[in-house]
Amino acid sequence: MSVYVSDPSRSVIEALLRLRRAAEALPNQASATTPQSIEKHSLGSPKDTEIVQAENQEVEKAPSTTEAMKVQEEQQRVAIVLAALRSQLYGEGRHDQPSPEASGAATTHGKHGQTGVADTDQATPSRNADQQLSAEALQAVVYDADLLQLLASSLPLMEFESRKDAVAIFNNILRRQAENRCMQVCAKVIEHLLLDYGRPDVSLTCGMMLREALRHEDCAKVLFMLDSFWVFFKLVQMNNFDVASDAFTTLRVALTRHKKLAAEFMLEHFDRFFLTEYNSLLRSNNYVSKRQGLKLLSELLLDRSNFYVMIRYIGIVDNLKLVMTLMLDPGKSIQFEAFHVFKLIVANPNKPDDVKRILIRNREKLLRYLTAFGKEVPAGNPAFTSEAFRDDLQLVMNEIQKLDTERATGPTDSTDSSKDTSGLASKLEAPNHDSGL
Repeated sequence: MSVYVSDPSRSVIEALLRLRRAAEALPNQASATTPQSIEKHSLGSPKDTEIVQAENQEVEKAPSTTEAMKVQEEQQRVAIVLAALRSQLYGEGRHDQPSPEASGAATTHGKHGQTGVADTDQATPSRNADQQLSAEALQAVVYDADLLQLLASSLPLMEFESRKDAVAIFNNILRRQAENRCMQVCAKVIEHLLLDYGRPDVSLTCGMMLREALRHEDCAKVLFMLDSFWVFFKLVQMNNFDVASDAFTTLRVALTRHKKLAAEFMLEHFDRFFLTEYNSLLRSNNYVSKRQGLKLLSELLLDRSNFYVMIRYIGIVDNLKLVMTLMLDPGKSIQFEAFHVFKLIVANPNKPDDVKRILIRNREKLLRYLTAFGKEVPAGNPAFTSEAFRDDLQLVMNEIQKLDTERATGPTDSTDSSKDTSGLASKLEAPNHDSGL
């Protein structure tokens, strides 16, 4: 179509809108993603699954052959226009050259392949479209807000290959915007990706697009402003391992990529982030989620950018109780990650009185535990034999032994940094430079 060459983004938008209308005509097809739908996908318990199945049975109605064929026809149209736009954006001579971002989106093809696409009755562009976009047309594609929003919200309706092309186009547009130093990604784009993240069929695709967006600070700011950000803490506890693992990878990127921005967010929402959402994650029965959560927590607290976050976290007695409970977990890896948080609490030279009282009350038990902890080295886990771990363990035991058995009366500087060969005490000193917080 000549209209595609002159206005390629409009051609893609029109095809996506046609596909959405065709899908909405199916009796059993959800027309849009809502916050309620992510709850259904993310909870994952047998009871929730039964509820969703019951709801589906109430409205279940086999679509007519005509309606199903119409959806397939529109999916093929979308596949062709997306492939052509991708080829033009990347300057590829042929469509089947995969991008690094798209190659890992999934491992199996969708139900409907590309057989017969060239035989459709639509005079659509060739997959080998190698005509370069004009500067004006390229600018129109890069800053077409409707295009990004429809790409993000239509992923569940696309075929497998179309999703790969959507990822490549999305990534290319964001990088071109970054080169122009003019990012224009609206909140609805990020929100659509978050709310569809719980769908196993598109979760990996949503994850790749979100991580690409999070490369750019402006997009990270948008994410932290959304109420749907908190969906991450449901996603990382899903029973579906692929979804939970990918979501955790994206959450980690969000909290570590732009450190100053993330530190400000965690301080501003400290109570909800740590005391409600994060501590609930650490109490999860999901072993993988708990372990990943502890590992990320220790990484965040030990990062100098999060110094004031760390000082606030280690001064809360409920956090100490939770960490001590996790140190009794049957899993050695859980114990190891919990110890890395525990050592910060113990090494704090300005422990609050209630934290001191807990440590004093359990001093003998803690010393026995730590002594045994250092001797029980799991096979194949070199972390337990590293010099840094041994230094940290000895420092923690020394600090516990020095605790005054009398009633805690105020802050004392009990950390002897001259004996701190692990550098742990230095992590508890306020940064000299301006943190910007």
